[in-house]
Amino acid sequence: MIDLQGDEKIILQVRKSWATLVPQVLLLIVVGFAAYWVSYGFYQFRDNFLFTEASQKGVFHPSAGSWFANGMHQNIMILLGLAFLAVATFIAAKVVKAQRAKKRTAAGLPPKTPKPPKDVMATPEAELKALLHRSSRRLTSYYRVERYIASVAMIIFIGFGIFGWNDVSPWYYMVVAVLPLTAYLFFRWYMTRYALTSKRLTISAGLISSFFWDLPFDKYDEISGDQNFVERILCFGDLTVNSVGGSREAIRHVPHPERMRKNFHAVREEYKQHIMARAIERAQETREREAAKEGETQPHNEPPGQMP
Repeated sequence: MIDLQGDEKIILQVRKSWATLVPQVLLLIVVGFAAYWVSYGFYQFRDNFLFTEASQKGVFHPSAGSWFANGMHQNIMILLGLAFLAVATFIAAKVVKAQRAKKRTAAGLPPKTPKPPKDVMATPEAELKALLHRSSRRLTSYYRVERYIASVAMIIFIGFGIFGWNDVSPWYYMVVAVLPLTAYLFFRWYMTRYALTSKRLTISAGLISSFFWDLPFDKYDEISGDQNFVERILCFGDLTVNSVGGSREAIRHVPHPERMRKNFHAVREEYKQHIMARAIERAQETREREAAKEGETQPHNEPPGQMP
């Protein structure tokens, strides 16, 4: 909800373009199928390679009624084994790195330092790309709490499937991997709004934590748009706003950016005319007050009488 100031009114209010959800939904589908095949391979690896019957080829052959015969217990052992391998790999990498550094020191060689970044002249295209990237990251950072909640929910659901039941369908993992992320992306799209009022351009974002950004019309210098081929087909794009002080701000994924730009200019011109009219009216009132004050301070000399 925008906190309007005085006689301010909302001219146009839009959300981020729905077309930005298209690549994200496609990515969710890929994540879902990946979760399905990973869980399917996990069960195949467990039942056909690690824990099998004595008549089959496998690493372990648990007897009926033993602790290892339970599928949930088998999952626990597999996860503990994977955690052990991860920790052992991390420690081994640290040891190898320390040994190499020790050998370089013994040979009198200086320690390895990271290569400095190449000094590349910044082009307008590179500056715009960096500006859009910073704007996207800044706006995304205000959904950090929502992203953490979605990640924790996904981990809890997956953990409940592994430790709560035995032989859960792989489709379960596809659903629990996609559902929290879908909710996160939907609320992120729904709660990001761009509003054009009679005095400013404002952005509001966030469901739990909030972000607000205002651009008053008297601080605005110019505004430009940018659309690639796909964005032009799907009718959304980016706007770059140049402030009077020289700073630049980027507004990502605006639906119909050319329309927003035209409305922005039209409302700003109307605002400038309103400010100019008020300035002229105030100047006129000031002159009238000064003239009235001067009339009060002047002596009242009566005209001399006429001689008969």
